[in-house]
Amino acid sequence: MARTRIKGKGLVFEFDGEPFECDLISATLLREAADTATADAVTTFCDASTTTDGNVWKLSVEAVQSTDDGATTADKSLHTLVWDAAVSGGELDFTFQPHGNAVATATQPHYTGTATIDAGAFPEVGGSAGNDAFTWSYTFSVKDNTVTKTIS
Repeated sequence: MARTRIKGKGLVFEFDGEPFECDLISATLLREAADTATADAVTTFCDASTTTDGNVWKLSVEAVQSTDDGATTADKSLHTLVWDAAVSGGELDFTFQPHGNAVATATQPHYTGTATIDAGAFPEVGGSAGNDAFTWSYTFSVKDNTVTKTIS
């Protein structure tokens, strides 16, 4: 039986309800091992009751650098949106529609969560000489380690 494939085009990606696929070069939602180097070595009973396997959800993006700014989220580039959130730390709700479909289905689901930006974790600026656009990469932690898969 032929499978529904996710392809590298048509993806819809929203932060705080606004589309940013025109900024994005790549987007990956993955569950990976927690960074234990910075984690507190002491586990409380609260920690133990909420931690299941030591894995955490991460959202990694690569995007073009743009300093477009404006009064609303829709007027800002993704680079500016993340930069502004990094001033004091912040959160961005995301919706990831890898198939680009407006309505989630069993074979073409949507994924939602909240990306966190630590205070001072600014995206990079600049790049190599030449005529190509500069890009930047960023890995967000997903708040409360919660990603919701939505289907109809």
